[in-house]
Amino acid sequence: MNNQEVQYFKQKHLSDTGFMQIFEIIEKHKKKKDEIIDTKITEIGFKNITYLKHILLQKLLEAIVSSRQSNDEQAEILYELILIKSLREKKMISLAVKKWESLYKQCLQKGFATHIQLLLHERWHLSLEEEKFNSVKEYTDFIEFYLEHSHSYEKLTRIRQLERKSRLLMKKSYFKDEKDDQLLKDLAVNLKFLSGEMKYFDQEYQILYNAAQSYIHFLQHNFNDAYFSARSCFGYLKESRKSFCRFNENFTLQFLKYYSDLLFLVNRKEEIPELLSTLKKISFSTDYFTGQQQIIIFLIDNRLAHKEYNYDEVKKLYLESKNHLDEWLEKCALEWRPVLLGSISISAYVSGYPQKGLYFLYQYEKSYAKSFRKEILSFFYLFGVLLAYESKDYEVFNTTYHKAYMHFYRNPEHYPIFDEIMKPMRKAFEKYDNESRAKIFEKILNRIEVSGDSGYYQILFSYFDFPSWFRSKIENLNYVDYKLKYAEK
Repeated sequence: MNNQEVQYFKQKHLSDTGFMQIFEIIEKHKKKKDEIIDTKITEIGFKNITYLKHILLQKLLEAIVSSRQSNDEQAEILYELILIKSLREKKMISLAVKKWESLYKQCLQKGFATHIQLLLHERWHLSLEEEKFNSVKEYTDFIEFYLEHSHSYEKLTRIRQLERKSRLLMKKSYFKDEKDDQLLKDLAVNLKFLSGEMKYFDQEYQILYNAAQSYIHFLQHNFNDAYFSARSCFGYLKESRKSFCRFNENFTLQFLKYYSDLLFLVNRKEEIPELLSTLKKISFSTDYFTGQQQIIIFLIDNRLAHKEYNYDEVKKLYLESKNHLDEWLEKCALEWRPVLLGSISISAYVSGYPQKGLYFLYQYEKSYAKSFRKEILSFFYLFGVLLAYESKDYEVFNTTYHKAYMHFYRNPEHYPIFDEIMKPMRKAFEKYDNESRAKIFEKILNRIEVSGDSGYYQILFSYFDFPSWFRSKIENLNYVDYKLKYAEK
């Protein structure tokens, strides 16, 4: 429960001293085991603890619903809909119709498609009760109006389903998975049949359509096409900050994070300030979503500082992130935790702390490995080997290299990355003279140049500039010094 819900519960049940005592005990000791909490409750004279906790839960749920009703427009609309139904059943038809018309305008303005369908169903019942249709034409017009809405809503439902399926594929991996290849083809075909404008709900439809189209292009590694579709979706989102974004917070955050990744991938960093400005202007309803917003802003700021060679800013952000890391990991969506740790790991390395970078990479490996997107996991092991190389510690390098080998062995579709980059890196690590190492790194670069146009490499190299790291080793320079030396070029 958030603070507002807790306060509402306390005000409503101020006279229920018993339940208030139980609530205070549970709140105070919520991080302890249930047995300890039950003992504390028993000590002040309560019996039948299971029953009391069940009743308390019901009261807490009622408080959550009631507290939201006053500031949640969607909950308020459902309440009004129940009121309209009650008025109809009491034969107060004219009042019910007035309320219906007012509520319909509100839903239309906010773009509440699902609520409009419920309203139209209720309007049908009202039309049967009142003697409003003076002609067959009036009746026919209403039926056509109802059917047009239903058709638009059906189409909207289909694009909602398609967008969610394509987004689920993106959450699995930014790499195309051969196992999902047929599903991806089916989604692309189905999307073609859903193109075009709609008379109703067009704003939400265009947002979801362009997002789904962008995801499909991305998974097909057509990154420029993905960018143009995402750009269209972003334009609609900017226009709907106070409507669609406000009531679809999870989608909004996930899409804007994806859009930032895409801008860096297609080298459109000049558009990042506009994205950041839009993201900061959106108000989110809960601490959870506000926390996600802050984390995304940090990730974008950090990545932009790297792209602009602003390594003083990178170090500043790294030192600040260390103070917030535990709090961020607690607030962070599970799928973004590896991304956050990877971002901080890169900054630690660039700031001169490669051992810290390796620590952040492996700190949460066991806890969050299942939530890693596949390309993040591939980056994780590739960058880990790079950091282990910088450590100049044979045991650290050997352990990290073996973990990477096991990962790529289990994912043969990504094995070329291991074969073309990691195997030669092991040979370079075992050499003792810079000249021999430089020759190996030149061979790696030649292999990368041949395969560099593949979507796999483009995605990985958008997270960290691996080619520049190899070139810095050839010139026997620190990575940051090399990047600054050639920054103008």
